[in-house]
Amino acid sequence: MDEAQLKALQTEKYWRHQFTDPISYSGVLLIDMQDEFLRKFRDQSVVDDLVSAQSEVLDYCRENSFKVFVLEYLNFGETDQRIRKKLDGVDHRTVVKSSNDGFWRTDLLEVLSLSKISHIYAMGVNMDYCVLTTIESALLNGFEVSTAKTVISQPKYGRTGVLRIPNFRWFENNTNLYEDHKNLDEILK
Repeated sequence: MDEAQLKALQTEKYWRHQFTDPISYSGVLLIDMQDEFLRKFRDQSVVDDLVSAQSEVLDYCRENSFKVFVLEYLNFGETDQRIRKKLDGVDHRTVVKSSNDGFWRTDLLEVLSLSKISHIYAMGVNMDYCVLTTIESALLNGFEVSTAKTVISQPKYGRTGVLRIPNFRWFENNTNLYEDHKNLDEILK
Protein backbone atom coordinates (compact mmCIF):
# COMPACT_ATOMS: atom_id res chain seq x y z
CA MET A 1 0.00 0.00 0.00
CA ASP A 2 1.51 3.33 -1.02
CA GLU A 3 1.19 6.61 0.88
CA ALA A 4 -1.67 7.92 -1.30
CA GLN A 5 -3.73 4.78 -0.68
CA LEU A 6 -3.00 4.97 3.02
CA LYS A 7 -4.10 8.61 3.17
CA ALA A 8 -7.30 7.80 1.24
CA LEU A 9 -8.12 5.00 3.66
CA GLN A 10 -7.56 7.23 6.65
CA THR A 11 -9.69 10.08 5.33
CA GLU A 12 -12.49 8.29 3.46
CA LYS A 13 -12.93 5.00 5.22
CA TYR A 14 -11.80 5.58 8.78
CA TRP A 15 -11.97 8.02 11.59
CA ARG A 16 -8.45 8.09 13.02
CA HIS A 17 -8.61 7.38 16.74
CA GLN A 18 -6.53 9.66 18.93
CA PHE A 19 -5.49 8.37 22.33
CA THR A 20 -5.55 11.43 24.53
CA ASP A 21 -6.62 9.77 27.76
CA PRO A 22 -3.57 8.89 29.88
CA ILE A 23 -5.35 5.74 31.07
CA SER A 24 -5.72 3.08 28.39
CA TYR A 25 -6.15 -0.65 28.35
CA SER A 26 -5.52 -3.80 26.39
CA GLY A 27 -8.43 -5.73 24.92
CA VAL A 28 -8.78 -8.98 23.02
CA LEU A 29 -10.30 -9.11 19.56
CA LEU A 30 -11.69 -12.54 18.55
CA ILE A 31 -12.19 -12.64 14.79
CA ASP A 32 -14.51 -15.02 12.89
CA MET A 33 -14.28 -18.10 15.09
CA GLN A 34 -17.57 -19.23 13.56
CA ASP A 35 -18.61 -22.78 12.73
CA GLU A 36 -18.91 -22.04 9.02
CA PHE A 37 -15.24 -20.99 8.82
CA LEU A 38 -13.95 -23.70 11.12
CA ARG A 39 -15.53 -26.44 8.98
CA LYS A 40 -13.22 -25.37 6.14
CA PHE A 41 -10.25 -26.86 7.97
CA ARG A 42 -9.63 -30.38 6.67
CA ASP A 43 -7.58 -31.22 9.75
CA GLN A 44 -9.84 -30.62 12.73
CA SER A 45 -6.91 -31.10 15.13
CA VAL A 46 -5.69 -27.68 13.92
CA VAL A 47 -9.04 -26.21 14.96
CA ASP A 48 -8.88 -28.02 18.31
CA ASP A 49 -5.38 -26.61 18.98
CA LEU A 50 -6.50 -23.12 17.96
CA VAL A 51 -9.61 -23.23 20.16
CA SER A 52 -7.54 -24.59 23.06
CA ALA A 53 -5.01 -21.74 22.80
CA GLN A 54 -7.76 -19.13 22.48
CA SER A 55 -9.59 -20.68 25.44
CA GLU A 56 -6.49 -20.19 27.59
CA VAL A 57 -6.44 -16.52 26.59
CA LEU A 58 -10.15 -16.17 27.42
CA ASP A 59 -9.57 -17.80 30.82
CA TYR A 60 -6.83 -15.24 31.43
CA CYS A 61 -9.22 -12.45 30.41
CA ARG A 62 -11.85 -13.70 32.86
CA GLU A 63 -9.32 -13.96 35.70
CA ASN A 64 -7.77 -10.54 35.01
CA SER A 65 -10.82 -8.51 33.89
CA PHE A 66 -9.79 -7.91 30.28
CA LYS A 67 -12.50 -7.06 27.79
CA VAL A 68 -13.08 -9.24 24.73
CA PHE A 69 -14.59 -8.02 21.49
CA VAL A 70 -16.04 -10.82 19.35
CA LEU A 71 -16.31 -10.21 15.61
CA GLU A 72 -18.79 -12.33 13.70
CA TYR A 73 -19.19 -12.25 9.94
CA LEU A 74 -22.85 -11.78 9.01
CA ASN A 75 -24.59 -14.97 7.79
CA PHE A 76 -21.71 -17.31 8.69
CA GLY A 77 -23.20 -18.83 11.82
CA GLU A 78 -22.39 -18.50 15.48
CA THR A 79 -19.04 -18.42 17.20
CA ASP A 80 -17.83 -21.93 18.04
CA GLN A 81 -19.70 -23.41 21.01
CA ARG A 82 -16.48 -24.12 22.94
CA ILE A 83 -15.47 -20.47 22.61
CA ARG A 84 -18.96 -19.28 23.57
CA LYS A 85 -18.75 -21.33 26.77
CA LYS A 86 -15.36 -19.76 27.57
CA LEU A 87 -16.91 -16.31 27.14
CA ASP A 88 -19.24 -16.96 30.11
CA GLY A 89 -18.14 -14.61 32.86
CA VAL A 90 -15.91 -12.60 30.51
CA ASP A 91 -16.76 -8.94 29.85
CA HIS A 92 -17.39 -9.19 26.11
CA ARG A 93 -19.28 -7.57 23.28
CA THR A 94 -20.17 -9.04 19.89
CA VAL A 95 -19.86 -6.89 16.78
CA VAL A 96 -21.39 -8.19 13.54
CA LYS A 97 -19.56 -7.26 10.34
CA SER A 98 -20.45 -7.55 6.67
CA SER A 99 -16.95 -7.50 5.16
CA ASN A 100 -13.50 -8.91 5.92
CA ASP A 101 -12.55 -5.75 7.83
CA GLY A 102 -14.05 -5.64 11.31
CA PHE A 103 -13.89 -1.83 11.35
CA TRP A 104 -15.68 -1.28 8.04
CA ARG A 105 -19.23 -0.01 8.65
CA THR A 106 -19.40 -1.31 12.21
CA ASP A 107 -19.26 0.39 15.58
CA LEU A 108 -16.04 -1.43 16.55
CA LEU A 109 -13.93 1.72 16.64
CA GLU A 110 -16.45 3.49 18.83
CA VAL A 111 -16.79 0.49 21.16
CA LEU A 112 -13.01 0.18 21.55
CA SER A 113 -12.64 3.93 22.08
CA LEU A 114 -15.36 4.07 24.73
CA SER A 115 -13.63 1.18 26.50
CA LYS A 116 -10.33 3.12 26.40
CA ILE A 117 -8.63 0.31 24.49
CA SER A 118 -5.31 1.32 22.92
CA HIS A 119 -3.75 -2.14 22.58
CA ILE A 120 -5.44 -5.05 20.80
CA TYR A 121 -4.51 -8.70 21.13
CA ALA A 122 -5.91 -10.34 17.99
CA MET A 123 -7.06 -13.94 17.66
CA GLY A 124 -9.04 -15.64 14.89
CA VAL A 125 -9.27 -17.49 11.61
CA ASN A 126 -8.81 -16.51 7.97
CA MET A 127 -5.57 -14.78 8.88
CA ASP A 128 -4.82 -13.76 5.29
CA TYR A 129 -8.15 -11.99 4.94
CA CYS A 130 -10.31 -11.09 7.93
CA VAL A 131 -7.60 -11.11 10.57
CA LEU A 132 -5.13 -9.21 8.39
CA THR A 133 -7.56 -6.53 7.16
CA THR A 134 -8.98 -5.98 10.64
CA ILE A 135 -5.50 -5.62 12.12
CA GLU A 136 -4.48 -3.33 9.28
CA SER A 137 -7.46 -1.08 10.06
CA ALA A 138 -6.62 -1.17 13.76
CA LEU A 139 -3.10 0.01 12.97
CA LEU A 140 -4.42 2.74 10.66
CA ASN A 141 -6.62 3.89 13.52
CA GLY A 142 -3.70 4.18 15.92
CA PHE A 143 -4.01 0.97 17.93
CA GLU A 144 -1.03 -1.09 18.99
CA VAL A 145 -1.60 -4.71 17.94
CA SER A 146 -0.17 -7.98 19.23
CA THR A 147 -0.93 -11.56 18.28
CA ALA A 148 0.63 -15.01 18.48
CA LYS A 149 1.14 -17.81 15.98
CA THR A 150 -0.91 -20.13 18.19
CA VAL A 151 -4.07 -17.98 18.19
CA ILE A 152 -4.45 -17.13 14.48
CA SER A 153 -4.79 -19.56 11.60
CA GLN A 154 -6.30 -20.28 8.22
CA PRO A 155 -7.46 -23.38 6.36
CA LYS A 156 -4.59 -24.92 4.41
CA TYR A 157 -6.65 -25.34 1.28
CA GLY A 158 -8.61 -22.64 -0.49
CA ARG A 159 -11.84 -23.14 -2.43
CA THR A 160 -9.84 -24.32 -5.42
CA GLY A 161 -8.02 -26.98 -3.40
CA VAL A 162 -4.67 -25.19 -3.71
CA LEU A 163 -2.39 -25.58 -0.69
CA ARG A 164 -1.86 -22.31 1.23
CA ILE A 165 0.95 -22.17 3.75
CA PRO A 166 0.37 -19.70 6.60
CA ASN A 167 2.62 -16.70 6.05
CA PHE A 168 3.38 -14.76 9.20
CA ARG A 169 5.70 -12.25 7.50
CA TRP A 170 3.11 -9.45 7.35
CA PHE A 171 2.32 -9.99 11.05
CA GLU A 172 6.05 -10.00 11.92
CA ASN A 173 6.51 -6.66 10.12
CA ASN A 174 3.37 -4.91 11.38
CA THR A 175 2.44 -6.28 14.82
CA ASN A 176 4.02 -7.56 17.98
CA LEU A 177 4.01 -11.21 16.90
CA TYR A 178 4.74 -13.85 19.52
CA GLU A 179 5.56 -17.51 18.94
CA ASP A 180 2.84 -18.55 21.37
CA HIS A 181 0.22 -17.14 23.71
CA LYS A 182 1.84 -18.19 26.99
CA ASN A 183 3.30 -14.83 28.17
CA LEU A 184 0.00 -13.02 28.62
CA ASP A 185 1.25 -11.06 31.63
CA GLU A 186 3.83 -9.48 29.31
CA ILE A 187 1.57 -9.15 26.27
CA LEU A 188 -1.61 -7.83 27.94
CA LYS A 189 -0.18 -5.09 30.12
